[in-house]
Amino acid sequence: MAAFCGVPLPLSGYFERSPLVHRVASRAATVGARRCWPLRMCADKQQPTPTPTQEEVRELISSEDVGKRASGINLARFLEPSLSLDFLLEAVKDKNPQLRYAAVSQLAVHGKTDPARTMPVVAELLLSDSESSVQAGAADVIATLGLPECFEILSDCYGSTTDWMLKFSILAGLGELGDARSYDLL
Repeated sequence: MAAFCGVPLPLSGYFERSPLVHRVASRAATVGARRCWPLRMCADKQQPTPTPTQEEVRELISSEDVGKRASGINLARFLEPSLSLDFLLEAVKDKNPQLRYAAVSQLAVHGKTDPARTMPVVAELLLSDSESSVQAGAADVIATLGLPECFEILSDCYGSTTDWMLKFSILAGLGELGDARSYDLL
C-alpha cells in the first residue's frame, strides 16, 4: 500500500501508477518537515476483473436494493450487447431516475443489436419520462440508432419542449443524423 507522509493511502488502479501522483509525493518528501514516504508502484498486484455472467446481472437488476440494481446496470456493459439488451430495456423502467439514465446511456451501444426493439422503448422515454436527463439520453440513443423515423420523433419533441438540455441533445442528435430536413431546425 502506498503511503504519504507516513499515512497509508488506499490507492488503486490508475492513481497508484500515475507518474503525477508519484512526483507530487516525491516533492512533498523533500519539502515537508516530516519524513514522507513516496508512492510505490503496485501494478503487478492487480487482479483482472472477472466477466459477469448473465445470471449475475439478471439477479442484480431484479433486486429490490438500489445499489445492487446500479451494480447490475454497470456490469451489463461487460456482457455481449446482444445478451445485455434485455436487461437494459428492463432497467430503463426503473423507478430511480439515475438508474434509468445509466441504462438508457448504454442503449446507444447495446441497442444497435436490435434497433426495432430498442426504438419504441427510447421513444417512449423521450416523450414521457419525468427527468430531462433521461429524456436527453433517450434523444441521443434515438439519433445513434439512425432509423428512418428518428427525424420525426426528434423534431416533434424539439417543438414541444422548453427544456434547454433536451433541446441541445435533440439538436446534437439531428446533426448526427445528417438528415437534410434538419437544417431548418439547426
